[in-house]
Amino acid sequence: MGKPFSAKTTVVVDDFFSLKWPDQLGKLPAPVLILGNPPWVTNSGVASINGSNVPEKSNFQNFVGIE
Repeated sequence: MGKPFSAKTTVVVDDFFSLKWPDQLGKLPAPVLILGNPPWVTNSGVASINGSNVPEKSNFQNFVGIE
């Protein structure tokens, strides 16, 4: 048999991108398990952080505005 298991749980609700990860992780003993739900990000949100995973768009019917 292995060692007895003991765990301390901390729940943090914060913005993944603004959290100071080195500060948070430096306080914790190994091993660390981080669980989270990826944020819902719009195309404009991805562009605002200089992201590049937005698919290329095309206007194959040459519509203008909300035609």
